[in-house]
Amino acid sequence: ASAGQVFTATSATAADFQVASGGKVLQIIQAQTNTAKSMGGQSYVDTNLTGAITPSASNSKVLVLINQAGNVNISSNAGQKFAMFNLVRGSTEVTAISQRCATSSGSAVDFPIFNGIVYLDSPSTTNATTYKTQMKITAAGSMDLMVQQNSGYSTITLIEIGA
Repeated sequence: ASAGQVFTATSATAADFQVASGGKVLQIIQAQTNTAKSMGGQSYVDTNLTGAITPSASNSKVLVLINQAGNVNISSNAGQKFAMFNLVRGSTEVTAISQRCATSSGSAVDFPIFNGIVYLDSPSTTNATTYKTQMKITAAGSMDLMVQQNSGYSTITLIEIGA
């Protein structure tokens, strides 16, 4: 069957209604951590959240779902600052997000943050592939970023989608 083709009850056969084999979920892997991580630097560091998947075909896609909560503490220096999160495949950054944290006073302020990444990746391999998150801040010395504090869990879900 071709796109936009119209069938009538007398002209259609079962073969006309078959759909392509792509787009099927082939496997789902989920990993989690509750190992706390805190940092106050301007270079990316691992957050302790990592997961691995071995795609069954090199043309498969991997849908990456991240659920990671944390907190930013700004101790001084009023103004706009950012918490940055990075999704890494192996050693390659595949996407990054930032969350704005701002204060209008010089007093300490806590900001709850949420690292929620949804990313459709094309790893182009059948080798074991590791995904992880990294974090950094934009104002060293006046800001601390924490994830998985108080034994809270973060999860990474990897879903292989057939081509």
